[in-house]
Amino acid sequence: MADGFRRTVARPTVSGWTGGDIAPMPVFRMTTVPGIAVLAVAVGLAAALFAEGRSDRAAADRIAALAEAGYCGAARDRLAAFRETCGDSALVRRLRSEIAFHHGDAASARRHLDEALDADAGDARTHWLLARVLGVQARKANMVRRIWLVRRGFDHLDHAIALDSAFTRARQDRLQALLLVPGWLGGSVEAARAEARHLAALDPWEGGKAWARFYRMTGRPDSAVAVYREALRRYPDDPQFRLGLAESWRDMGRIDSALAVCRMARGVALPEQVLLHAALLDGRGAHVAAESLRVALADRHPGHVGAALALAAAAERSGRHLAAARAALHSLLDPERCRHAGPSPAELWYRLGRLEASDGMPIAARRCFRNALRADPGFQPARRALNPPR
Repeated sequence: MADGFRRTVARPTVSGWTGGDIAPMPVFRMTTVPGIAVLAVAVGLAAALFAEGRSDRAAADRIAALAEAGYCGAARDRLAAFRETCGDSALVRRLRSEIAFHHGDAASARRHLDEALDADAGDARTHWLLARVLGVQARKANMVRRIWLVRRGFDHLDHAIALDSAFTRARQDRLQALLLVPGWLGGSVEAARAEARHLAALDPWEGGKAWARFYRMTGRPDSAVAVYREALRRYPDDPQFRLGLAESWRDMGRIDSALAVCRMARGVALPEQVLLHAALLDGRGAHVAAESLRVALADRHPGHVGAALALAAAAERSGRHLAAARAALHSLLDPERCRHAGPSPAELWYRLGRLEASDGMPIAARRCFRNALRADPGFQPARRALNPPR
């Protein structure tokens, strides 16, 4: 019929209920024009909801990537806009925790993660992040609390892997934890080896990282070198494998080989590789070349903690590039520009004071030392610098 419905034929009698035939019920026919229109609208709505979900996940991934790269100010701004559309959901709380964690505030990160788990206990990334936060807190805790934190961290890593068996980052962290903690606390070389095998089966790239980490942490840098060289044959532009190979050569005392890897021009060098290159050059007495690398790195990555601190230490020793070192340390004092967790403000002001003193500016140096004491009245190096022993 043209109206998109048809009526059923006579139904059997149901005694005691209707006393006769059941009233015929309308049955929707999906092959008519109205049926096809309704089906098209339903499919369109489902596609829109799916696209919106994918868009939200992509936006959340971008915010998490910014926070992990150290751009916490930009991540915070994007999260504020994201929260207007998603509300105070478990995803928003997890992103808030990632920003706090990468900015060095483990306590706030843990609080946000606990709230996110209360709202959604089935998110593998939330469990993984909580395990990482607990690991950071365990390093600063006393022995009794450290045992409890480490065990809870293992529980959350296991939970994350149970929720997503292909979650390679959780498996990489579990491998590292198994090699770091003693056996009575859950560590196991055999379990770490099994984890490396599992990662290699999931993804050859992740497997290369896992086996190289396993060999380096078990004191076998020669085996790690073999893994890194094989990985670089397959992934010649990968900066992580290149950095790992240089570090392994350094661990073996093969400084020339490490320098040769650092000079490789393929791809983009990680900041850590540039810092390693500068340290190796310092060891060879090429201080001017090492300082040039550090200045270029601090200029290319403003707010990078390692670059700023390395440049400041070198400038204080040599008396060169003091202006660049001063600007790099000031970038760490700006919470919107500082990338990753760095030293406390008191220590940064103290380092600035030492730079000013080495530059022959005692008044500016004392001002920096006083700022260090305002940030932390118990910071003894600054107090001793203001009141040197006679």
